[in-house]
Amino acid sequence: LAQQLRTTAQKLASVAGDTERAGAGVDSAWDDGDQPAGDNIRRHAQWLNSAADYARQLAASAEAASTTVEKVVKAANTTAVKVVKAANTTAAM
Repeated sequence: LAQQLRTTAQKLASVAGDTERAGAGVDSAWDDGDQPAGDNIRRHAQWLNSAADYARQLAASAEAASTTVEKVVKAANTTAVKVVKAANTTAAM
């Protein structure tokens, strides 16, 4: 999951860059007066960058949760082995 989120973040950042350049292109091609199109496109690029940042944060959280689960499973397995050994020792007596 974490890797998928990181890949998504990279794609979002790439699209944000393309969108930013498109906004600049609109500004440079617009000859008549004020127009909001370039700014609107750049705001969309900022939103895409924010989404990429959020995807990176989610990836980090998913990785941390995965690490925690792995530790708990390992600890539970260790405890289970000890319980089985103690039961076998008791049964052998």
